[in-house]
Amino acid sequence: MFERWAGDPDFTRYLSWPVHRGVEDSRAFIERAIGAWRRRDGHLPWVIEDRMDGPIGSVGVTLDAHRVSLGMGIAPAWQGRGYATEAVRAVVEAALTDPKVHRLWAVCDLDNHASARVLEKSGLEYEGVLRRFSLRPNLSQAPRDSRCYARVR
Repeated sequence: MFERWAGDPDFTRYLSWPVHRGVEDSRAFIERAIGAWRRRDGHLPWVIEDRMDGPIGSVGVTLDAHRVSLGMGIAPAWQGRGYATEAVRAVVEAALTDPKVHRLWAVCDLDNHASARVLEKSGLEYEGVLRRFSLRPNLSQAPRDSRCYARVR
């Protein structure tokens, strides 16, 4: 995780968490994820793997009553090969089979055109721009504008 994506400043520039400074940061993230899955609470990530190369990214959801928010990322060397779209589509379909879930949504930085395209190809509809919505600590200390995408039942 650290070597392939979380420690890469170019990869993390549009993310809501800071670039990992070392393996310890990635290990702490994984430990938090394991705890979240045990509690079934908070952000619940899955690892995305290439059959030959192993872990290459992640996709995750955060449950909030009838809503599910989604986030994803693929290591730079594997971007543009359809991994993110495949993973996001699978998560969208699985989430919307739960009768309690009526909305799955995601945001991406206004300048993150690659993620916007993944969300569109995954069946989410563009809803508009959320002004000064997301903190992107690798770009700015001030909240940035975000594109909002959703799929509703």
